Amino acid sequence: MVESLVEYEAGEKYSEEFVFMVAKAANQLGVNYRLQFRNRMVKTDESNEDGRKVSSQIYRFPVVAIHSEHAESVERRAMFLHNREQKKLPTDPLPDGSWPDSENEYTEPIVVNVAPDEESKAVVLDLGRPLRAMTIHPSAARSLAMWLMATANQVGGDLDANDAIRTKVAYVKEPESEDLKQASLEFRDFFVDGSSRDNEE
Repeated sequence: MVESLVEYEAGEKYSEEFVFMVAKAANQLGVNYRLQFRNRMVKTDESNEDGRKVSSQIYRFPVVAIHSEHAESVERRAMFLHNREQKKLPTDPLPDGSWPDSENEYTEPIVVNVAPDEESKAVVLDLGRPLRAMTIHPSAARSLAMWLMATANQVGGDLDANDAIRTKVAYVKEPESEDLKQASLEFRDFFVDGSSRDNEE
């Protein structure tokens, strides 16, 4: 079966900026693409290093190739991104899928780290900053669950049915006052009966 590819080559039909937007659009939509550069002779009236006029020069033009079945959706997104760029608007969506009006709406990605605390016999889930809530893809949730399970097994420690399943400390920003306070997070354990009760530490 022969691959049916659509190519977007910078030059007469597409600008170089648009071709790069096609690659960006494909990346955002999760579509496989191939980016390469082609040398092409271009007529010009520029001068060379010796100051003499030259009639043509070799330029490298970007070319993006994608499968034809994705061409329509990728091209539509690329035109949308290109228009945003022309208006000096960000070309990356926010995590909730909405489009920001300025770069100030972005923040650095939150790096999740899981580590064992051998001394306290605890698993440390370090997000590096105060966090109210987050949504993650199911495959990322499964990866996080496996990561937590492996780290928990490394630390060990059995849970008694009367133990409270709480973190030692978390930082919570209160919506009304914007004050940052310490709190504990209570988890429900599906393997221990009655663990979701409100046990005092």
